[in-house]
Amino acid sequence: FKVNSEVVDDIKVINNDRVSKETILIFSKIKIGKDYSQNDLAIILQDLYETNFFSNISLEIKNGILIIDVDENKIVQEIKFNEIKKNEIINLLKDNISTKEKNPFLENKLEFDINNIKSLIQETGFYFSEVELLKKVNDNNTVDLIFKIDLGEKAFIKEILFLDEKKFKKRKLLN
Repeated sequence: FKVNSEVVDDIKVINNDRVSKETILIFSKIKIGKDYSQNDLAIILQDLYETNFFSNISLEIKNGILIIDVDENKIVQEIKFNEIKKNEIINLLKDNISTKEKNPFLENKLEFDINNIKSLIQETGFYFSEVELLKKVNDNNTVDLIFKIDLGEKAFIKEILFLDEKKFKKRKLLN
């Protein structure tokens, strides 16, 4: 016996464009003819949000029909790195950010990606680089991300000095 539960006789999905009703049903694990409590609906919501396909989801049971209303996240159509010419560096950057082309666009991952790009660029000697993100929203519910990168001057080590205690010889330290 469940308090405030209702039997789901049918399922209606609205406002989905790219993600099919069948896919939503698979991820939500909803079964027709089963009793669903508020707690069950909360678990379904959590399962659907974890797919990263949706920015907003609401569930409502009306007369035995579960209505799933979704707002789909935009899809990342293209990622560009302005001012970077070498393909090996572009591929390194693309491999080391969480945002990927043809995947859902998640605003909350961008700060992490920008910091990751800065770290990777610093590892190549550009310690004073700046990274700015430009977003271009397209008509087809996609977004292009352009990381505008100002490398600045490359830093070089001219000299290494060892001061104070002489526990190790300079030649050993330089090796």
